Formats: sequence, structure tokens, C-alpha cells
Amino acid sequence: MNRRPSSLLPREHRLFSGELRGLGPRLLRAVLTAAEPVYRGVMLLRNRLYDRRILSVVRLDRPVVSVGNLSAGGTGKTPVVLWLAQRLLEMGLRAAVLLRGYRARPGGVSDEEALYLDRLGEGFIFANPDRVASGRAALARNPSIDVLLLDDGFQHRRLHRDLDIVLIDATNPFGYGHVHPRGLLREPLSGLRRAHAVVLTRADQPDPAEVLRVESRIRTITAAPIFRARHVISGLLDPDGNRREVDSLRGQSCIAVAAIANPASLRAQLLQLGARLTGELWFPDHHDYDQEDLSRITEAGSEDGPIVVTEKDWVKLRRLDLGALHGRLLRLELTIAFEADGAARLAELAGGAIRSASRPPCGTTGPQN
Repeated sequence: MNRRPSSLLPREHRLFSGELRGLGPRLLRAVLTAAEPVYRGVMLLRNRLYDRRILSVVRLDRPVVSVGNLSAGGTGKTPVVLWLAQRLLEMGLRAAVLLRGYRARPGGVSDEEALYLDRLGEGFIFANPDRVASGRAALARNPSIDVLLLDDGFQHRRLHRDLDIVLIDATNPFGYGHVHPRGLLREPLSGLRRAHAVVLTRADQPDPAEVLRVESRIRTITAAPIFRARHVISGLLDPDGNRREVDSLRGQSCIAVAAIANPASLRAQLLQLGARLTGELWFPDHHDYDQEDLSRITEAGSEDGPIVVTEKDWVKLRRLDLGALHGRLLRLELTIAFEADGAARLAELAGGAIRSASRPPCGTTGPQN
């Protein structure tokens, strides 16, 4: 079951990076390269229309803080949003999270929404691709909300925000240097000029010299403050919610199972803890587990030892009949940790933006869509 770390990359990543060789991948890269200028041009035009207020921007009567990214894939937005919601609560501010609800089950919730509901509770989580409608619904349902947190909102420019926090994954910072469909970037790097703060996530995993090079590249685009952060496994919980010490994984044989965008990062974290990975089973990002998948997990975990999953995996697995797996599953609690005084400085930046935010009646700026 063990695999080389490079094999943890999804196929499209290996295509974009050039790892996939042969005539077929080369031809496909050529086609995608030819299509890239069209997408780039559309995004540049869209941004210009918003910058000039030709496309309308809706301003709600609460401050809005956006946590987003430039590239597709997992940069670690959920831990940052959860951290920010907690810090705002410590300031006496109640925050609601507005998210898209990507790949929610019919009549159900997405894995991210389920995780937020577990951590923050109902009445503070609102899923809708239309963030303006979601924000209005949040305030109508819960007028006590003080701040709206926009999950994955950097490109959702129709909703005015008072602070734009952009996350960049230090392990793959610039989406292989191309926008869609040739790379992972959702818009050109020039979009970073809109950022009020940049958080370099997983900054502990690359070589320090590479982190400095990434920061230097960012500095050529924006003067926004840069914060280094890492993801930390802060807790282990069994299916009944009982906690175990994180150090209990040191020297322990275990199986890693996940359906996330960056399994290589999770693998690295478990190895840093001293866990002995005797098996690995990786599913596509946001994969919806079924009983057949449980059979595969059971087979992969035929040896003794815990089967380790992320919180996003657990909220989907718990709907199934776990059977004998119930006694072996451990879910990881992930938090974000900032270098030096980064946490205090980012919290201060967010608090200052919220305090200074104007609160006019609900309305729009610019022409109506």
C-alpha cells in the first residue's frame, strides 16, 4: 500500500507539472496552453470591470472578512477560518461563515459545512454559491451576528469585503505558473494586489530558502503583510469523541486514509509526528464515501494499528455502518499555528478592519447586475 510521495499528486497536478510524459500528455498540455490566454483574458476583464465598479458590488450592513486563495486545491482555508472565528469571539464578536457548499449531497450538507457545524454550531454557518444571498439570509436569521467570514471568497467579488486574506500554499505556491486550464491558478498573480494580507500556509514543509524565494516573488506584486503558518495536528479523537494524546502516534503503526486536495502534506505531518505508515489510501478531494469504500479501507487496514482520517473525512464516514472499523478509526484535529507574533498581528489587522468598517444600510455600489 505504500507509495512514493510524488504519486500522491492528483493526475492533473502531474500533468501540469510535466511529470506525466509521453505523446498524450504533451499534446494535452499544448491544447491547454493554447486555451490559457482566453481564460486569463476573461479573468483580467472581469477584475477590471469590478475595479471600475462597472459590475456592481453589494455592501451588507456587517463587516465582511474574506479568506481565499489564488489557486484551486487545498491551501488550508478551513483551519484559518476556524482560527479567525475563535479570535473574533475572544474580541466579543460573533462571526457567521458563508461558504459555497461545494459538492453537498442532495438535501444534505458538504463535508466543509458539516465540519463547520460541528465546530461552530447551527445559526452561524450558511452555504450558498450566491454569497450575497447567503449573507442576507444569515443576518435575517441571526441578527446578533457581528461579522461575516467569507470562506473561499477571493474571486467572489460581487460581495464587498473589508479585509481580504489570501492563502498561498508554500508547497505549491503559484499553481505550476499557469492559470486554468493549463495550471491551478484561478486568476493571474496580479490579483494579489487586492490582498490586504497574505498567509503562507505549510511554510514549515519546504526548504527555508525556498520559502524566502516565494516571499520575494510575492513582494514583487504586493506590499501586503506576509504571515508564515503551519498546520498542526492538535488532537486525536475516536468515533465516540474520546481524546487521545497526539504523541500516542509516535512509533505507532497506522493507516492513513483521506479524500483531500493535498494528501502529501498530511503524510508529511504524520511522519513528522513519528507515526509509522504501514498503509495509505487516498481518494479524490471531496470524495463521498460509501460502503464499498469502507471495504477497501478495511482491507487496507488489515494489520493492527489505528486508521487515521481527517475531520473532513470523518463527517462523511460517520454516516455509514462502520462495523469493526469503529474501534480503530482516529480523526485528526487540525489547527493553524503562526510563526513568531503572526497570530497577534493578523488578529489585530482583522480587528482594526472590522472596527473601521463603515456600516451603511444594505445596498449596492455601482450599477445593478
